[in-house]
Amino acid sequence: MTAPIHRSVMCEWLDSCEPADNSDVVPEDFPEPQVITSLGWLAKDEPDYIVVCGAIKRDSCVGTTWDYVITIPRVSIIRLDDMVVKGAG
Repeated sequence: MTAPIHRSVMCEWLDSCEPADNSDVVPEDFPEPQVITSLGWLAKDEPDYIVVCGAIKRDSCVGTTWDYVITIPRVSIIRLDDMVVKGAG
């Protein structure tokens, strides 16, 4: 049993943020959004979002499963690039 081939991608995206101590916060301690870079396989590509996963497992009992899955809204995506292995193909 083999998993389908998926694009390897690097996605830079803007994530929300909250302070670790999240009560009685004064305005000068308000956090800013964070820029995150996610690397992995593009498991789903929809008009409003993408799904990136970090690992694919082939299990003979349940079939292919995915680990480290994150859904990223397209409005949060700053940049989405294909990763290319140097010297491949």
